[in-house]
Amino acid sequence: MEILLLEVDGFKGISVARVEADRAGVVRIVGLNGQGKSSLLDGIEYGLLGGRVPEGAVNNNSEKAQINIVLGAEGKPMYNVERVIRDGKTPKLILTSADGEPIKSAQKFLDDIVGSIAYDPGKLLTMANKDLLDVLSKAAGLDTDSLNREYKELFADRAVENKSIKKLDAQIKKGLVKVEPIDVSELNAKLQKLQDEKSGAVQYNYEKGLLEVKLKELQEKMQNEYDRESYDIDKIVCAIDKIAAQLNNAVEISQQASEYEQNEKYKAEKFTATREALRLDVAIQGITMQKVEAISSLGIEDLSLEKFTDDLLYKGNPLASASSSEKIKVSMKVAMATNPEVRVCIIRDGSLIDGNGLVEIQHIAKESEFQIWIESVGSDSDEDAIIIKEGKVDRVIKNDF
Repeated sequence: MEILLLEVDGFKGISVARVEADRAGVVRIVGLNGQGKSSLLDGIEYGLLGGRVPEGAVNNNSEKAQINIVLGAEGKPMYNVERVIRDGKTPKLILTSADGEPIKSAQKFLDDIVGSIAYDPGKLLTMANKDLLDVLSKAAGLDTDSLNREYKELFADRAVENKSIKKLDAQIKKGLVKVEPIDVSELNAKLQKLQDEKSGAVQYNYEKGLLEVKLKELQEKMQNEYDRESYDIDKIVCAIDKIAAQLNNAVEISQQASEYEQNEKYKAEKFTATREALRLDVAIQGITMQKVEAISSLGIEDLSLEKFTDDLLYKGNPLASASSSEKIKVSMKVAMATNPEVRVCIIRDGSLIDGNGLVEIQHIAKESEFQIWIESVGSDSDEDAIIIKEGKVDRVIKNDF
């Protein structure tokens, strides 16, 4: 659908204006500054989108402002939009079908068939890259709300894993050698046995020394009862010292074994975290690739998405660095890609478009079956234009919509 008829009375800088446009193409609104060009486009915007009443909506020479818009296709009326604004009163919206039947929930109905982005592509130029990317992705049929939620969750999870990896990196020690832990309880048992044996040997040797006094007297008895040589206490002490040294080393070795075992656990945790982070990276890139493919599917020439940064590119360079004329053309193509039922766009900065750009826009409009209203500063010598002068349609010059 396009605008077949636009009537604006007493609205802002327009006293009375009537414009007929029966098909897709470019509608140029031309005039000097302050003559009412912007007011005419504001009338279209408020007429279709509603919202807050513009400041100074009812001009000083009128009791009310009225906007009538007839929407249709192939020259046949389908809907009539009527808005009436009176100072101090609630604005009135009447939406009827071609046969006069009122449409319920009129503004919601208009919102569904118009779409603010498609209506005014200039708004795209003020959007952040992320928001514009969402618009394009939705135009390609992606559920961006769901994708963005998933992306946010994946990004947060990956941040947790990366933080864990960084922490584990700081905990992992290099150059540790695996050692077997020593059973300290076994060594303590051996040590106790030797210490008991030493005590017994000392007591034995003491008793033996006493008996040596009576050696001569008791030689026969001693030969029968004490036929063993003296204990070698030095040998026992040496064995005790050896085990004591092993016990001292055992604590250190056990610590080394425990440290090595803990280090291996850190390595295993890091491996698991790294693997999970990589999985999340792949999932995040998968979402980005969906958007890359979505942008490509729209078929907007020279517009692409940098998959590593999510930056929109035009002719291989950031869209933000494109010229004003290029941005206008791109935004118009983006608006058309949203494919609304009411195929109407407005371009408020038409003066930034040169002759070649205007020809290109005319070609795009007809090829895409869009009706594009372009506001430009100019004189009444402009061709193919509606000339606005002192709030009225002064004349139509060779207008080919």
